[in-house]
Amino acid sequence: MDALDAFFELSPDLLCVRGADGYLQTLNAVWITTLGWSESELRSRPWSEFVHPSDLPATDELEQRCHQTRSGYVTYKNRWRARDGSYRWLQWRVSPYCDGCSYGIAQDVTQTTWQGNRNYLAQIAAAVKLRDRAIEASSVGIVIADATRPDMPLIFVNPAFEAITGYPPAEVLGYNCRFLQGKQTDQAELDRLRAAIRAGKDCTVTLRNYRKDGTLFWNELSISPIYDGEQLTHFVGVQADVTARIQAEKAVQLEKTRAERLLRNVLPQPIIQQLKEF
Repeated sequence: MDALDAFFELSPDLLCVRGADGYLQTLNAVWITTLGWSESELRSRPWSEFVHPSDLPATDELEQRCHQTRSGYVTYKNRWRARDGSYRWLQWRVSPYCDGCSYGIAQDVTQTTWQGNRNYLAQIAAAVKLRDRAIEASSVGIVIADATRPDMPLIFVNPAFEAITGYPPAEVLGYNCRFLQGKQTDQAELDRLRAAIRAGKDCTVTLRNYRKDGTLFWNELSISPIYDGEQLTHFVGVQADVTARIQAEKAVQLEKTRAERLLRNVLPQPIIQQLKEF
């Protein structure tokens, strides 16, 4: 065994020479220990048949790029089928050398790939849990309606929704939220809301709604559409009880009206006009 052969066999990486016909021409023993196939099995069919079908398009594209440049190398990662039917993740560095042939060096990165995926999924789970806690703790009502079903029923309400309206989830899930409307609900605002829903757009309205016990409250409602591609799938609604704010605004307006009436009764008209202009 010469020095080159010794290096080839002692390398911890999967080394190979690949022919222009798509078959493995030369490979070291690490292939056998990693994938479980014998050398003759690995060389008996095109190497692309060992690659996971989902990874073939990207692999082919990078391989073509490699042979078109005829210089340097390309790197990519794909899955190779082992003899037991499982798949191993291989991190590749491929370099062309002549007439469509190429050298390939691969590392088995299955363990680190799966660990990375687990870490990523754990991060997603933690983010979802944090989001859920924030929604649960929010002081504003949050609702989600299914836009793909007839009448857009509610599929989620948070605790603040029940605190504001008096309706527990069990009594509202599966129903359209129009149960909050009544005789004193502003029709013009309702028309704006319905137009936005039909158009699949954002909208903010302030409505006089009814709690479960029949009492009125001012509901500032903002809706936002959720799309999957071009398909409208859901609406998210955020509602706030702004009754105190509306009452305060009305009280200020009432005091202003009273003050103006008092001025008209006490002061001459020219002075009142000057005060308004001032």
